Amino acid sequence: MALALARVAAGVLHLTHGFWVLLATLTVLRTSASDTRTALRPAVLGTIAGAAVTGGLMLVVDQPVVYAVVLPVTLMLAFGVGRLLGPVWQQALFTLLLTVVFAQLSPEGWRLAEARLVDVLLGAVIGVLVGVAMWPRGAAHDLRHNATRYLAANGDAVEQTIQAMLGDAPSPDRALDRVRRRMILIDSSYCQYHFERHDPHRQQVNWSAILSAGHHVVPGAESLLRRNPPGCLAGWPAAAVLLRDSAGHLRSVYEALADEVAHGRPAGPTPLPTGCAAELDRIRPALGKADPRSVRHLVEVDRWLAGLADTLNRIHPPAGGEPAERRGKP
Repeated sequence: MALALARVAAGVLHLTHGFWVLLATLTVLRTSASDTRTALRPAVLGTIAGAAVTGGLMLVVDQPVVYAVVLPVTLMLAFGVGRLLGPVWQQALFTLLLTVVFAQLSPEGWRLAEARLVDVLLGAVIGVLVGVAMWPRGAAHDLRHNATRYLAANGDAVEQTIQAMLGDAPSPDRALDRVRRRMILIDSSYCQYHFERHDPHRQQVNWSAILSAGHHVVPGAESLLRRNPPGCLAGWPAAAVLLRDSAGHLRSVYEALADEVAHGRPAGPTPLPTGCAAELDRIRPALGKADPRSVRHLVEVDRWLAGLADTLNRIHPPAGGEPAERRGKP
C-alpha cells in the first residue's frame, strides 16, 4: 500500500525522479511509531545535508566528465564509509552518489539536488502515514491478538481430540487446521516483533514459551490419531470421566493463558502434576478388567495430555519452585 501510494503520488505530481519517492518510503516505513521516528530523522537530516552539498557543488561544476571521474570515490563513500559513520552520513553520502550519477545523464544542475530533497521528503511523509495507519501500536499488538486466538484454538483442538477418542465427535481435522492457520499468523507476527524496538517499562511476555505451549498440540494430536483411531475409547465410562476432566482443565489453562497475554492478568488454573507416579495413580482406578488394547489407548492419550501440561508448567511453574516432574514421585 505504501509503495502504491508513493507511485501514484510520483505520477500525479509528474516528478522527474519518482523512484526516489519509493526508495524513501521503504527507508522510513516501519511497523511501530518509535522505529518510524528513529528512521525518519536520519533520512531527512542526511538528505538535507547531502542536497545542500551537492547543490552547491553543481553550481560550481557543470562538466559531466568531472562527475564520471569522482563516481568511484562516491561509491566507496556511500556503500563503505557511510555504513561506518551512521545513518545520517549514510543518507547524505547516498544522496551525493545519486546526484553524481544523474549529473552525467541530464543537465539539470542544482535542481537535481532539489528534486532529490523533495522526493525524499514526500516519500518520508507517505512512509510515516502508512506506518502509523497500518501499525498504530506496532507488531506487539498484533502478536498479542494472534497469540490469544492461537492459544484458544489449541485448547479447543485438545478438547475435540479427546471427544473424538471417546466417540463423542468426528475426527478433529477442522480444529487442527484452525490451529495450523493461526500458527502461521503468530509465527509471522513473532518474526516481525523482533525487528521492532520495545518499551523496557512495559511488561514483557515470554513469547518462546507461549509459542511452545501450542506447537506441541498439532504434532502430538496427529501422531496420537495415527495409532489410536477416533472412537477407540468409546463405551468406557471411567476413562471418559478421566479424560474429559483432564481435557477440560487443559482448555481452561489455555484460555486463562490467552487472557493473560491479551490483558496482562495473572493466569488462573494451574496444570495438573505430571509425574509418572501421579499419572499412574490417576488412571489406575479406571483400569479394572479393561481390554489391554483399550488400556494402551488410554495410557497414550493420557500421556499426551500430561505432556501438554508439562509444557504449560514451564510458563508458570508450580508453587514452591519444585519442578512438575518431581511432584507425586515416591
